[in-house]
Amino acid sequence: MHAPTPEFLLTYRAMMLDGLQREVDKTKNVLAAIPDAKGNYRHDPNGRTAWELAWHMANSDVQFLDGIADLRFNMGAPADKPKNVAELVDWYDRNITRASDRVRAMSAEQLATPIEFFGIFNLPAAFYLQFMNNHSIHHRGELATYLRPMGSKVPQIYGGSYDEPLQRPAPATSVAEVCVAWTQLERRRRTWAREKVWIIEDEVCYRRSRPRGRLLYLPAQRISTGYFANIRSDVRITLSSTIAWAMSK
Repeated sequence: MHAPTPEFLLTYRAMMLDGLQREVDKTKNVLAAIPDAKGNYRHDPNGRTAWELAWHMANSDVQFLDGIADLRFNMGAPADKPKNVAELVDWYDRNITRASDRVRAMSAEQLATPIEFFGIFNLPAAFYLQFMNNHSIHHRGELATYLRPMGSKVPQIYGGSYDEPLQRPAPATSVAEVCVAWTQLERRRRTWAREKVWIIEDEVCYRRSRPRGRLLYLPAQRISTGYFANIRSDVRITLSSTIAWAMSK
């Protein structure tokens, strides 16, 4: 295996910390869903209690980041251990931000420094960010399975849950909004960049191609259900009339 370059390490660190922030928001939602009165719940005699699992996950996230920044893993328990769920969420939020900033300030040389992990691994410091991420997601999923048996609700994690369904975006309600959607679509679909005119009429999209100017027919679903399926009929009529007039000029 080739040694990672400084450019790779800096880019990798930025990518992982950016993704970590999105994971942290999900983790805080799962932690906050733990009922204080049910912290001693465990699904099996050999399993951790909900509180033990929550603290292990939150504390380990911070310990990993601090260990990366220190170039040495300690994994000790802090003196200010939270006493309830609200304190835990607040502690996690403050310390994950603090520890992330420490990692963000590291040089490429520091990120490349190998760190021994209790005789199991000996990886460049930056690579433990992935290890930490996997560890946190693993235990967050485990903790999420505790919530309903404790009488709580499962928040959204990667998409909606039964308790917090994913809300579909509101349909476009004006010609301006639809035109913005078209612009976004054309930017995403580079192969259609030459197509100048789109018409929506009864869930059917037409495109005016160049140079002959003939109209081609495509079902709306084949282009982008998200952009076209929920457009109001009066918006379709307005667009059709406006573009038809423009095409006649």
